[in-house]
Amino acid sequence: MPVQTMRKMVAVPNFRTVTWGTASRRCLGNMRGKPPVRGATPNFAYPGDFAMFRSIAAAALAALILLPANASAAEPSPLDKDAARKLYELGYPSDNVLAVQRWRSDNRLSSSGALTDAERQTLMAQASPEFVAAMTGNPFTGMGLALRHTRREEAEKEAVRLCKAQGGGSGCVAPMVVRAESCVVLVGYSVKIDRRPHHRVTTAISTDIMLAEERGLEACQTGASHPQMCRVITKFCGDGSHFQIEGADKTSLLR
Repeated sequence: MPVQTMRKMVAVPNFRTVTWGTASRRCLGNMRGKPPVRGATPNFAYPGDFAMFRSIAAAALAALILLPANASAAEPSPLDKDAARKLYELGYPSDNVLAVQRWRSDNRLSSSGALTDAERQTLMAQASPEFVAAMTGNPFTGMGLALRHTRREEAEKEAVRLCKAQGGGSGCVAPMVVRAESCVVLVGYSVKIDRRPHHRVTTAISTDIMLAEERGLEACQTGASHPQMCRVITKFCGDGSHFQIEGADKTSLLR
Protein backbone atom coordinates (compact mmCIF):
# COMPACT_ATOMS: atom_id res chain seq x y z
CA MET A 1 0.00 0.00 0.00
CA PRO A 2 1.41 3.44 -0.88
CA VAL A 3 2.71 5.51 2.04
CA GLN A 4 0.48 8.49 1.14
CA THR A 5 -2.61 6.25 1.37
CA MET A 6 -1.50 4.94 4.77
CA ARG A 7 -0.90 8.48 6.01
CA LYS A 8 -4.48 9.44 5.16
CA MET A 9 -5.82 6.39 6.95
CA VAL A 10 -3.64 7.01 10.03
CA ALA A 11 -4.98 10.54 10.38
CA VAL A 12 -8.65 9.49 10.76
CA PRO A 13 -9.06 8.97 14.57
CA ASN A 14 -7.96 11.15 17.46
CA PHE A 15 -6.25 8.72 19.84
CA ARG A 16 -6.20 11.29 22.67
CA THR A 17 -10.00 11.45 23.00
CA VAL A 18 -11.69 8.62 21.09
CA THR A 19 -11.99 4.87 21.75
CA TRP A 20 -13.40 3.17 18.72
CA GLY A 21 -16.22 0.62 18.92
CA THR A 22 -18.80 -1.07 16.71
CA ALA A 23 -20.34 2.18 15.47
CA SER A 24 -16.97 3.55 14.50
CA ARG A 25 -16.30 0.51 12.34
CA ARG A 26 -19.46 1.46 10.45
CA CYS A 27 -17.96 4.96 9.96
CA LEU A 28 -14.84 3.39 8.44
CA GLY A 29 -16.61 0.79 6.34
CA ASN A 30 -14.64 1.92 3.29
CA MET A 31 -11.51 0.36 4.83
CA ARG A 32 -13.05 -3.07 4.30
CA GLY A 33 -14.32 -2.24 0.81
CA LYS A 34 -17.78 -1.19 1.99
CA PRO A 35 -19.38 2.27 2.03
CA PRO A 36 -19.66 3.95 5.46
CA VAL A 37 -23.06 4.11 7.13
CA ARG A 38 -24.45 7.64 7.02
CA GLY A 39 -24.91 9.15 10.46
CA ALA A 40 -22.74 6.61 12.29
CA THR A 41 -20.70 8.06 15.12
CA PRO A 42 -17.77 6.84 17.21
CA ASN A 43 -18.55 4.82 20.33
CA PHE A 44 -16.86 6.46 23.33
CA ALA A 45 -18.02 3.83 25.83
CA TYR A 46 -17.03 0.41 24.50
CA PRO A 47 -13.63 -0.25 22.88
CA GLY A 48 -13.93 -2.38 19.79
CA ASP A 49 -11.70 -4.67 17.80
CA PHE A 50 -9.62 -2.29 15.74
CA ALA A 51 -6.61 -4.51 15.10
CA MET A 52 -6.58 -3.88 11.35
CA PHE A 53 -6.35 -0.13 11.80
CA ARG A 54 -3.62 -0.47 14.42
CA SER A 55 -1.52 -2.68 12.14
CA ILE A 56 -1.83 -0.16 9.30
CA ALA A 57 -0.79 2.67 11.61
CA ALA A 58 2.22 0.67 12.80
CA ALA A 59 3.26 -0.06 9.19
CA ALA A 60 2.98 3.62 8.27
CA LEU A 61 5.06 4.65 11.27
CA ALA A 62 7.75 2.11 10.43
CA ALA A 63 7.87 3.34 6.83
CA LEU A 64 8.28 6.96 7.93
CA ILE A 65 11.00 6.23 10.52
CA LEU A 66 13.12 3.44 9.06
CA LEU A 67 13.56 4.64 5.48
CA PRO A 68 15.49 7.86 6.28
CA ALA A 69 17.69 6.03 8.80
CA ASN A 70 18.70 3.41 6.25
CA ALA A 71 19.54 6.11 3.71
CA SER A 72 21.86 8.01 6.06
CA ALA A 73 23.63 4.88 7.33
CA ALA A 74 24.88 4.12 3.82
CA GLU A 75 27.07 7.27 3.62
CA PRO A 76 30.73 6.15 3.22
CA SER A 77 33.69 7.56 5.15
CA PRO A 78 35.84 9.83 2.92
CA LEU A 79 39.16 8.82 4.51
CA ASP A 80 41.33 5.86 5.41
CA LYS A 81 43.42 5.95 8.60
CA ASP A 82 46.67 7.04 6.91
CA ALA A 83 44.99 9.91 5.06
CA ALA A 84 43.19 11.03 8.22
CA ARG A 85 46.48 11.08 10.13
CA LYS A 86 48.14 13.07 7.35
CA LEU A 87 45.39 15.71 7.41
CA TYR A 88 45.79 16.02 11.18
CA GLU A 89 49.55 16.48 10.77
CA LEU A 90 48.87 19.22 8.23
CA GLY A 91 46.76 21.06 10.80
CA TYR A 92 43.25 20.24 9.56
CA PRO A 93 40.29 19.48 11.91
CA SER A 94 39.83 16.02 13.44
CA ASP A 95 36.40 15.76 11.76
CA ASN A 96 37.17 13.77 8.59
CA VAL A 97 34.50 15.28 6.35
CA LEU A 98 35.33 18.85 7.36
CA ALA A 99 39.07 18.19 7.01
CA VAL A 100 38.65 16.91 3.45
CA GLN A 101 36.47 19.88 2.51
CA ARG A 102 39.03 22.40 3.79
CA TRP A 103 41.97 20.55 2.24
CA ARG A 104 40.23 20.52 -1.14
CA SER A 105 39.41 24.21 -0.81
CA ASP A 106 43.05 25.06 0.02
CA ASN A 107 44.23 23.03 -2.97
CA ARG A 108 41.54 24.37 -5.33
CA LEU A 109 39.91 20.97 -5.90
CA SER A 110 36.20 20.83 -6.70
CA SER A 111 35.47 17.11 -6.27
CA SER A 112 33.27 15.71 -3.48
CA GLY A 113 32.81 12.49 -1.53
CA ALA A 114 35.68 10.11 -0.79
CA LEU A 115 39.22 10.99 -1.83
CA THR A 116 40.18 9.85 -5.31
CA ASP A 117 43.44 7.94 -5.85
CA ALA A 118 45.04 11.03 -7.41
CA GLU A 119 43.94 13.23 -4.48
CA ARG A 120 45.29 10.75 -1.95
CA GLN A 121 48.67 10.67 -3.68
CA THR A 122 48.80 14.48 -3.65
CA LEU A 123 47.84 14.57 0.03
CA MET A 124 50.38 11.98 1.17
CA ALA A 125 53.18 13.74 -0.77
CA GLN A 126 52.64 17.06 0.99
CA ALA A 127 55.24 17.91 3.64
CA SER A 128 53.93 18.22 7.19
CA PRO A 129 54.73 21.55 8.88
CA GLU A 130 56.97 21.72 11.92
CA PHE A 131 54.72 22.50 14.86
CA VAL A 132 55.71 24.15 18.12
CA ALA A 133 53.86 24.71 21.39
CA ALA A 134 54.26 27.50 23.96
CA MET A 135 53.23 27.63 27.62
CA THR A 136 53.45 30.30 30.28
CA GLY A 137 51.99 31.04 33.72
CA ASN A 138 50.99 28.81 36.60
CA PRO A 139 48.18 26.22 36.40
CA PHE A 140 46.91 27.30 39.84
CA THR A 141 46.91 31.06 39.25
CA GLY A 142 46.44 31.36 35.50
CA MET A 143 48.24 29.90 32.51
CA GLY A 144 48.16 29.97 28.72
CA LEU A 145 48.92 27.12 26.35
CA ALA A 146 49.24 27.47 22.56
CA LEU A 147 49.46 24.21 20.59
CA ARG A 148 50.17 23.31 16.95
CA HIS A 149 51.59 26.63 15.79
CA THR A 150 53.98 26.74 12.86
CA ARG A 151 55.78 29.92 13.99
CA ARG A 152 57.49 30.33 17.35
CA GLU A 153 56.60 34.03 17.65
CA GLU A 154 52.90 33.38 17.10
CA ALA A 155 52.88 30.58 19.69
CA GLU A 156 54.58 32.75 22.31
CA LYS A 157 52.23 35.68 21.72
CA GLU A 158 49.13 33.49 21.91
CA ALA A 159 50.29 31.77 25.11
CA VAL A 160 50.83 35.13 26.84
CA ARG A 161 47.43 36.41 25.68
CA LEU A 162 45.62 33.33 26.99
CA CYS A 163 47.56 33.43 30.27
CA LYS A 164 46.53 37.03 30.92
CA ALA A 165 42.93 36.21 30.05
CA GLN A 166 43.05 33.56 32.81
CA GLY A 167 44.30 36.08 35.39
CA GLY A 168 47.95 35.07 35.31
CA GLY A 169 49.07 38.71 35.49
CA SER A 170 52.80 39.22 36.00
CA GLY A 171 53.40 35.47 35.71
CA CYS A 172 52.58 35.54 32.00
CA VAL A 173 56.13 36.12 30.74
CA ALA A 174 58.90 34.20 28.95
CA PRO A 175 56.84 31.31 27.52
CA MET A 176 58.44 27.89 27.33
CA VAL A 177 58.49 26.68 23.71
CA VAL A 178 58.81 23.02 22.69
CA ARG A 179 59.09 21.37 19.30
CA ALA A 180 56.60 18.86 17.91
CA GLU A 181 58.48 15.76 19.12
CA SER A 182 58.84 16.97 22.72
CA CYS A 183 56.31 16.34 25.48
CA VAL A 184 55.81 18.39 28.66
CA VAL A 185 54.30 17.28 31.96
CA LEU A 186 53.46 19.61 34.86
CA VAL A 187 53.15 17.89 38.24
CA GLY A 188 52.27 19.57 41.51
CA TYR A 189 49.73 20.40 44.19
CA SER A 190 48.18 23.35 46.01
CA VAL A 191 47.64 23.58 49.78
CA LYS A 192 47.02 26.26 52.40
CA ILE A 193 49.74 26.87 54.98
CA ASP A 194 48.89 29.35 57.74
CA ARG A 195 45.77 30.24 55.73
CA ARG A 196 47.84 31.21 52.74
CA PRO A 197 47.85 29.23 49.47
CA HIS A 198 51.05 27.39 48.70
CA HIS A 199 51.64 26.00 45.19
CA ARG A 200 54.25 23.51 44.09
CA VAL A 201 54.73 22.87 40.37
CA THR A 202 57.51 20.92 38.68
CA THR A 203 58.06 20.51 34.94
CA ALA A 204 59.50 17.54 33.04
CA ILE A 205 60.27 17.31 29.31
CA SER A 206 60.92 14.21 27.22
CA THR A 207 60.14 12.75 23.82
CA ASP A 208 58.38 9.93 25.72
CA ILE A 209 55.21 11.14 27.47
CA MET A 210 55.31 8.30 30.04
CA LEU A 211 58.92 9.04 30.93
CA ALA A 212 58.08 12.73 31.32
CA GLU A 213 55.30 11.81 33.78
CA GLU A 214 57.66 9.64 35.85
CA ARG A 215 60.31 12.35 36.00
CA GLY A 216 57.73 15.01 36.88
CA LEU A 217 56.30 12.98 39.77
CA GLU A 218 59.77 12.20 41.09
CA ALA A 219 60.80 15.86 40.96
CA CYS A 220 57.61 16.97 42.70
CA GLN A 221 57.90 14.47 45.54
CA THR A 222 61.59 15.18 46.20
CA GLY A 223 61.81 17.63 49.09
CA ALA A 224 58.08 18.39 49.05
CA SER A 225 56.17 19.13 52.26
CA HIS A 226 53.23 17.08 50.97
CA PRO A 227 54.74 14.55 48.53
CA GLN A 228 51.65 12.33 48.62
CA MET A 229 49.63 15.13 47.01
CA CYS A 230 51.75 15.34 43.85
CA ARG A 231 49.70 14.66 40.74
CA VAL A 232 49.78 15.35 36.98
CA ILE A 233 48.11 18.71 36.35
CA THR A 234 48.88 19.31 32.69
CA LYS A 235 50.55 17.38 29.91
CA PHE A 236 50.93 17.88 26.17
CA CYS A 237 53.27 17.34 23.24
CA GLY A 238 54.38 19.98 20.79
CA ASP A 239 52.32 18.45 17.97
CA GLY A 240 49.14 18.72 20.07
CA SER A 241 48.93 15.05 21.03
CA HIS A 242 48.52 13.62 24.57
CA PHE A 243 46.87 16.84 25.71
CA GLN A 244 45.33 16.73 29.20
CA ILE A 245 44.59 19.46 31.72
CA GLU A 246 43.05 19.13 35.16
CA GLY A 247 40.02 21.10 36.34
CA ALA A 248 39.86 23.74 33.62
CA ASP A 249 38.06 24.63 30.42
CA LYS A 250 40.44 23.53 27.67
CA THR A 251 39.08 25.96 25.10
CA SER A 252 39.86 28.95 27.33
CA LEU A 253 43.48 27.89 27.95
CA LEU A 254 44.63 27.00 24.48
CA ARG A 255 44.06 27.68 20.84
